[in-house]
Amino acid sequence: DWKRFVIVPGSDPERAARLVEVLLRNDIDVSVTVDTIRVGGAHSYLTGAVGRQEFPAGSYIVDLAQPQARLVDALLAPDAELDAEFIERQLQKRALNARRGSRAARERYEFYDVTGWSLALSFGVDAYWLESASRVSAMPIEAVFDERARPWRPPAFTGPRDLRRLSEQLRAGIDGGVQNGPARTAYIFRFDTDASVRLAVGLMKEGYKVALSAKPLAAGSTSYPRGSVVVRVSRNPDTVHERVETLAGRFGVQVDAVHTAYCDEGPTGVGSNPVVTLRFPRVAVLVGEGVSVSGFGHTWYALEREYGLPFTAVRADRLGDLRVSNYDVVVLPPGRGYRRAFGEDGADALREWVRSGGVLIGMAGAAEYLADSDLGFTTARLVGDEEEADTVEETAPSEEELPPPHGATMPPLASPGASESAPLSVPGAIMRASLDLTHPFSFGFESQEIGVLVSGDDFYYPSKEGSNPVAFVGGSLRVAGFVWPENTERLLRGTAWMIDEPLGSGRVVLFADDPNYRLLWPSLSRLLLNAILIGPTVR
Repeated sequence: DWKRFVIVPGSDPERAARLVEVLLRNDIDVSVTVDTIRVGGAHSYLTGAVGRQEFPAGSYIVDLAQPQARLVDALLAPDAELDAEFIERQLQKRALNARRGSRAARERYEFYDVTGWSLALSFGVDAYWLESASRVSAMPIEAVFDERARPWRPPAFTGPRDLRRLSEQLRAGIDGGVQNGPARTAYIFRFDTDASVRLAVGLMKEGYKVALSAKPLAAGSTSYPRGSVVVRVSRNPDTVHERVETLAGRFGVQVDAVHTAYCDEGPTGVGSNPVVTLRFPRVAVLVGEGVSVSGFGHTWYALEREYGLPFTAVRADRLGDLRVSNYDVVVLPPGRGYRRAFGEDGADALREWVRSGGVLIGMAGAAEYLADSDLGFTTARLVGDEEEADTVEETAPSEEELPPPHGATMPPLASPGASESAPLSVPGAIMRASLDLTHPFSFGFESQEIGVLVSGDDFYYPSKEGSNPVAFVGGSLRVAGFVWPENTERLLRGTAWMIDEPLGSGRVVLFADDPNYRLLWPSLSRLLLNAILIGPTVR
């Protein structure tokens, strides 16, 4: 049904430009609108809302009518079309499995990889698909790439004044610098782009004191959202002026130089209590036995290469010998062997380190390990755990309640121990989640809805003693990819995708899946960076 895709630069034009770069590097034709356009039948990727939409000048247009149409469809289609016969075969296998007892042999499903991968959703950009491709005022983008030209920037159009103005608009949110500097009081920038995280990390890495405002902030007559970054002149050496200017230009962040600590409106100013100085976290990322090689690779690339955040790689099986007092944050990448690698002594040492003030982050399989009730790291539990058995019907289902095998003339007798009360493994779908905008880990986010990756069968009941910054609540949850009818959404609803729970003086943070998976999810990697940068300071 889709004929055209529209990507709006929105609040993070750099991320939109990076997605466009992926398309251009694959010889996909992309244009950019010269004027504001208004169209009907615009479908929002994330919300699914359909209606008339206005797209500003500078929006990117990708039409399906082009030589690379198949690749366009593969990368940008809101949902992949799966072979009907293949799906029917998987449903038959499910029906057979549902009638077998827990110790019986199982039919193996044939899903090879993830089934939801639309880049517009995984990049977390403001994007729409259209049912028609009417003529619009747009300029084709021509780009020649070499490694020295990275990162790509929108083109600098020449010619009539309106094209020059469009170039300036496209690049304004990407090419950074300091406005009205040098500052007498502070430098302030919003924390709502990937580039702003790189700038904050870059300044802290060089030893400068960086603060975040836990509440909306005002400086003079200018207002800033919660989570904005404040670099106070009085708390930093004189070199801060040159370094902020240089790094803002390098990373592409617009920074305001502020000349007063007073605000015209509101209770929060540059020197108020909600403006909290961050301490640059000393981070350990576990590697080796028990840790997924690709999971560690995803984490390494996101932290070091994407955001410039240094860390120490520590062998998981040497955790008992590790002086965890040397670290503020310990990250457990995805992996299924932590219990064997840690042993009891390692788990005890790690738990006491958290109680003493450390931030422990577990992703995917590591989160499953930490959610074990015997370990005492968190009150969050996996759906299907015996501890939560009171939420599940204990009696065996009747013949009428079990799904009948498709195409079977005489269904097999169901085992008395047959059950389908636990989640079935999801082959990588994109689901709609709710983001708690009151939580510190959501600093820099504006929308309450976010698309997340759900892969496997690890669904988490919410933390009983902490917070659940990303959770599945209400409405339809599936956005793209295959989910099991009458199972996935039913059991996922009311669970949490990201959990933050205090433990002693520290905290344990769980991600149900890998937020760095294949570097396809910059919006989810951002949640991980927030947990690392903010977790040790903001309580």
